[in-house]
Amino acid sequence: MRGIGTILNIITVLIGGSIGLIIGNRLPENIHRAVIGITGFISLVIGIQMALESKNILIVLISLMVGVVAGEMADIDGRLKKFSEAIEKKFSKGDKGKFSKAFLTSSLVFCVGPLTILGSIKDGLSGDYSLLAFKSVLDGFTSIAFAASLGVGVLFTAFTILAVQGSLTLFASTISGLLTEAVIAELSGVGGVMVMSIGLNILEIKKFKTANMLPALVIAPIIVTLVATVS
Repeated sequence: MRGIGTILNIITVLIGGSIGLIIGNRLPENIHRAVIGITGFISLVIGIQMALESKNILIVLISLMVGVVAGEMADIDGRLKKFSEAIEKKFSKGDKGKFSKAFLTSSLVFCVGPLTILGSIKDGLSGDYSLLAFKSVLDGFTSIAFAASLGVGVLFTAFTILAVQGSLTLFASTISGLLTEAVIAELSGVGGVMVMSIGLNILEIKKFKTANMLPALVIAPIIVTLVATVS
């Protein structure tokens, strides 16, 4: 069933946020780091599984190379960070805006990023919510820390997650009938490499601007279509 990933994400944020409100800042930092480290390893496993779904690794390679060049030129990663910083700065003055800051900060962290897009698309195309399940674990632990320091506004991020991920999943589900198996396979391959880069970022092994790879998700279907036409 499509959409389960988003529902799961909402539940983990609500649970994590509630725990954060109850325990405050009493969660040991070493436990938090250990759990996040495990999610980094799991993201590598998920990424490898997705990458192996590709039937033509050359298409994945070209898509990512062209996509990352386009992403770097457009500075997608930088623009997303500036957008997040601008919104957070606007609502970070004084306690009067504490609810707004909690809501907007957590909304940006949970909904602006490659994992949101990749997970929602994968859920919408095939009903596979493994990426969103992984994201749910990350968001759940992050919401504990956010709610402990920022307050109840974090819980209301559930509405943002529903709107953003729900819309992306619905869109992907709508166009899934228009995409061939070959296109879906190469999209999974490209997405897998991107998820692996997220895992390396989490583990702090190598810093990748994963958001700059997003254009590859548009390039891959074009290349698959061209190859099919020529052959």
